Amino acid sequence: MSQLNFWKALVLAAGTSAAAWSAGVDAAGAGPNPQPVVAEIDEANGDGELSIGVNPRISPEWQQRIAFFNRAREIAAQFGADPDKDKKTLSKSEEEKSSKQRDQALRSLLAENKIKAVEGLLSCLDSRTVKEPDTRKGALAALESCDYVHPTLSAYLAASAVGDPDTGVRTAAASSIKTRRDDQAVGGMLHYLMASFNDKGKVLNEQVRDNAAGALRGLGDKRVYQTLLYMVTMELRVTNSELNNFATRQIDSFSVNNGANAASVLVPASFPIQFPELKLTRVRTTVKCPAINSLEAISGQNFGEDIDKWEKWISKLK
Repeated sequence: MSQLNFWKALVLAAGTSAAAWSAGVDAAGAGPNPQPVVAEIDEANGDGELSIGVNPRISPEWQQRIAFFNRAREIAAQFGADPDKDKKTLSKSEEEKSSKQRDQALRSLLAENKIKAVEGLLSCLDSRTVKEPDTRKGALAALESCDYVHPTLSAYLAASAVGDPDTGVRTAAASSIKTRRDDQAVGGMLHYLMASFNDKGKVLNEQVRDNAAGALRGLGDKRVYQTLLYMVTMELRVTNSELNNFATRQIDSFSVNNGANAASVLVPASFPIQFPELKLTRVRTTVKCPAINSLEAISGQNFGEDIDKWEKWISKLK
């Protein structure tokens, strides 16, 4: 993918995230939280809908979803388990056995119903219902093992990388995004960063700004900086036309042909006609947008609106 297409893809992804995903920046300073999302699933991932965060109803369908969530939570806990946490030392064979059992449980759940299995794992990323950070990190690891691609998953990863209250979970989510090369999740992170500023560059939420800037910086991808610079220096070309004057022209004669073989007859006339004269004004300029504040936050540099300095600095990044 060319750099320009990558920039446009991230801008589009950020816009999509803005439409389907709430920024979650409130007056109390809380970070982004998953909001109700319903997304269609394509044939490659199975039939049905991927629904997260909708209030459950007492029905067989929701009872099944709750059951999948409970099983997904158990698997996430296994993926996030730390053998040294309880001062237990497992032998290499015991560790391999535990890993095989964990992977087998995940494959079994996915084989039974992939949509509901992923739905259950995504629900485990909500810190309001799953308090244990290790379980949320385990859910991220399990989702990575699923090799699953979907816009809702990208949105949840972006929200976890920016809004989870635990630093380790945020780091794990950003690492998962980097491993998956999830451009749509990166676009969501950029949206969170830019949404933490108002149109005048004032910080609305320092926590979201710092978390998003740190997560994006941790990706180590210079294309993120180039995307922000692309958003800063959107070039605008405008052509304005207006009526300047009416010019009067005189039609002095016209010709008449009396037949196919007849000669043309020139008829004198005096017929004035007016033609409009248009004034064209062309303007070529640049428009600055609040993305400059996001670029400063993520880079730690302060070049203001000096685009040349920004370009030189970004060109030196690996």
